[in-house]
Amino acid sequence: FCGLIGALLVAGAQAQTTVVRIDPAAAQTDLSKATWLLEDPDGKLTLADVQRPDNSSRFRLGSPSIGLSSSAWWLRLEVQNMGEQVLTRWLDSGNRKLQEIDLFAPDASGIYQQQSGSSKLPFVQRPLPLPTFVFPIDLPPSLSATLFLRVRSTGTSPVVVVPKVWNPADLQRQAQGDKVQWLLYVGMAI
Repeated sequence: FCGLIGALLVAGAQAQTTVVRIDPAAAQTDLSKATWLLEDPDGKLTLADVQRPDNSSRFRLGSPSIGLSSSAWWLRLEVQNMGEQVLTRWLDSGNRKLQEIDLFAPDASGIYQQQSGSSKLPFVQRPLPLPTFVFPIDLPPSLSATLFLRVRSTGTSPVVVVPKVWNPADLQRQAQGDKVQWLLYVGMAI
């Protein structure tokens, strides 16, 4: 009896959405442990497809470090702005080598807008000029928003995503520090 009750509680917990609260004062918030995944082996699903109830229920809570896979993967991320004003943040994928990456985020009227990136394209075509794929998002005050990230690596590079929501100034400082460390390393190697 206790085992049955425990199994039902676990199943019920997985059926719920995991909402990550974004503190306006935080430099960054890691979304890795609240990532819901859906495998798309053919890479043909659209945003409307993954939002349908039959596909929406196929999402599973899991690690966004998928590894070698030729499938497209949909990541569903639920975030909530804990502030009382629109919060402009940057969603960092933590990956710089994905051949396909698309962010679908709702705008102020709730209509999903798509932003895309690819390691096959020139660097200047990235949404933001940073080493990893980073997308600007606006989070409505005191409300939750569902973000969808579609990723795919059709080459030999593994699918590894470390989704984080950053304060733009803090991410720029972090990227600048990483750049200085890299230059010091290259300088010592030379």
